[in-house]
Amino acid sequence: MLSNKKAQGKLILLLLAIGLFIVAYLVALPLDQRCEILPDLPDCNPVHNITTILNITPGLLVPQEFVNYSLQPIELFSYESLDFPLVVLPQTIERSWWIQKPIEKQFSLHDKIKESKIFVSVAKAFGTFDIYVNGKKIKSASKEGYFLASIPNNILNKTNTLKIVPSFPWFPWQISSFDINSVIVKEVYFVTQDTITKKIDVDQNLSDIKSASLRFETDCFSDDALKVIWNGETELNKSVCDEAVIDLTDKIQKENNLTFSSSGNLYIKNISLSITTKDKQYPLFYIALNNEQIESVRNGTNNAVLYLIFPTIESKQFDVYFNGFKIGASTNSPEYRIVLNQYIRSGQNTILLVPKKTFTINSLIFQFE
Repeated sequence: MLSNKKAQGKLILLLLAIGLFIVAYLVALPLDQRCEILPDLPDCNPVHNITTILNITPGLLVPQEFVNYSLQPIELFSYESLDFPLVVLPQTIERSWWIQKPIEKQFSLHDKIKESKIFVSVAKAFGTFDIYVNGKKIKSASKEGYFLASIPNNILNKTNTLKIVPSFPWFPWQISSFDINSVIVKEVYFVTQDTITKKIDVDQNLSDIKSASLRFETDCFSDDALKVIWNGETELNKSVCDEAVIDLTDKIQKENNLTFSSSGNLYIKNISLSITTKDKQYPLFYIALNNEQIESVRNGTNNAVLYLIFPTIESKQFDVYFNGFKIGASTNSPEYRIVLNQYIRSGQNTILLVPKKTFTINSLIFQFE
């Protein structure tokens, strides 16, 4: 019996020694060899943030007379915080055993905020009241004064519901009552810049240009004016909180400077210079890349990838010209992917697709992943 226990003990020690040897061996292996053996390790599947630079629907790939130069969205944030009143006139809320009269307001939040808060001013108070946002209680109070409550980001939506509810009184003859002077939503932002200039180089012959226009959309966080300067001339200087179109016909040069400037908080998106040419050509797509994005590829953090998504699985042969470099392509798959790390550059980049035979592209996506 004793010899059996000793044998079992030796076997356990042997198994432990083998296990420790295997672990030490795997740890000592280079990462690529370790991932071949254990591909599900976290280090073998790093999580990369995907940044989409361009996502469009080219449709049928045929020569066209339209060219679009697209720019990435721009943030002009000068104010650290802004107030948006929900209640501006004194209002009484109350609750008894028989009645309930709360405040309920809808409010929207802008994108790009760092945090948001609710400010409540109370003149008279009897009882306790609770502040709810989207059904979640964020603060309780039971006296007169000023109250500031932070709203957790994880309960916020694009459109939100604020509710201020008095507490239920202890006795039938009591009334929980509050005079609310004001309720304000405070948005807090990351301050970025008040002016930015982008360079747009036009590849077309100036004599071939029939018309040109600058288009963009603006999300306004304040009502301050937006100034748009094209090649040193002011083309727009007013508050713009939706889509804007500026005619730039006869103002296009080979090298152009576009400046956006504002003393307020604006988010400018879907920016494009649209040019109509006299002669048709295959569509040329333009993307602007910054130094940080280029560096993320150079240091191996990201890959610059072009995706083409097709509606059919028929054979497709075409040439991809990225910044003038020709890459032959052939596929019968509904999706085509190519890594363009060696061809990207800071500033303006161009994508030209020339088919051997006409076909349709549902989506053209350029992204860092």
